[in-house]
Amino acid sequence: EVRFTFDASDQVIDLKSSVFDLAIRTRYVRPGSPLTGLSCLPLVCVSKSDDLISEQSGDTLVSKQAIIGPYPDKGLIAVNTASGKEVRLVSSQSLAVNNRNVAMDLAIQGMGMTLLVEASAEEALSDGRLVRILPDYEFGAIALEYVFRDALPSPAAKAFVTFLETYGS
Repeated sequence: EVRFTFDASDQVIDLKSSVFDLAIRTRYVRPGSPLTGLSCLPLVCVSKSDDLISEQSGDTLVSKQAIIGPYPDKGLIAVNTASGKEVRLVSSQSLAVNNRNVAMDLAIQGMGMTLLVEASAEEALSDGRLVRILPDYEFGAIALEYVFRDALPSPAAKAFVTFLETYGS
């Protein structure tokens, strides 16, 4: 049995052994874009409260809450799953953090809203510490991709990636 656990707060996971050497990298996939890679982890927008929209101007929603994340001043892009309409969620307040665990803790404390991998937010959503913001919208995903360290990867490294592509959902 092979177990592979990915902590969504990690940005790079290096798998090293005497058998193979590869890295698994993460990248953000915009909502509505094709999902490619080993696996794609859907993102949800969460907060302590769902009372967040102060005004709407065209395709821009202005939030009463701060946006917490790596680039909060750019806002959040979301696509309505039914209509396909894209909106931008912006705020005059922001908290820049580069760790998803810290972002989740700040959201639970009521400091604002953030994007989290759906699976990592599941417990806080089910016990009521967090609520989904704009649940009818898609906020993109985190794609996992592999990178071989060597130009000619070992047969074991190739076999491991094939295993992940086949069974790693």
